[in-house]
Amino acid sequence: TGVGAGLILGGNLVSGATGTIEGGHHIVCQGGKPCPCGQRGCMEQYCSATGVVGLAKDAMERCKECGTATSLSKHDGPLTCKQVFEDALSGDETALGVVKEMCHFLAVGCINFMRIVDPAVIVLAGGVAEGKSGSLLLANLRAEIKKETWTCLPTPTRIALASAGRQAGIVGSVAAARMLCIKSISEGNSFAKL
Repeated sequence: TGVGAGLILGGNLVSGATGTIEGGHHIVCQGGKPCPCGQRGCMEQYCSATGVVGLAKDAMERCKECGTATSLSKHDGPLTCKQVFEDALSGDETALGVVKEMCHFLAVGCINFMRIVDPAVIVLAGGVAEGKSGSLLLANLRAEIKKETWTCLPTPTRIALASAGRQAGIVGSVAAARMLCIKSISEGNSFAKL
């Protein structure tokens, strides 16, 4: 339910100086929601499945205070990110507002990556990046990026959905392990030393 990031430059996976790239913990909202990592305003607090549910609960509280009806409050059991997207797709304005809010913070994160790394493509994966939810996510994210990005130069970075969908994390982990094995073997190490 978190936010991950992988960076491939020149066909190579970049692991950083310490081997830890935590894309979900770069700050997208200065002074924002506290994160268990100790920072405030981390992308994960707004764009992970848990973050989306948190945004939805905030929106439901505002609806309750002003007497506005929302289908978000009609679910049995704990609310899920999937339900938020389903309600948004069904036309619930509050749920759609939550998706747009999440996409705003995701756009800030994507634009930061675009300015620092200048990637050809940013690929989104996971449960909400599939099917109709993925289409809703992509449309709103692209709209937010267009609204927030600079106008002095073109923004050629493509935003796309992963073909592996919710399996992308597993596929990426296997690919990373394979790359580490190949590197280790090329350095003269055997599998016994891994």
